[in-house]
Amino acid sequence: MDIYYENSSSDEEDLLLLAAVMDDEEQKRRKRRKWVHEINNQRESLGEFNHL
Repeated sequence: MDIYYENSSSDEEDLLLLAAVMDDEEQKRRKRRKWVHEINNQRESLGEFNHL
């Protein structure tokens, strides 16, 4: 009987750990949407001051 309870506890801990890791990964993947002016999007290719 002790083995059954021990495995059950371990399974619950594994599930909780998996849920925590998945939640953390989901938050990292979630992309924050912010409006950026078109000229600022092109800054890397056009330069900072030359094409304003």
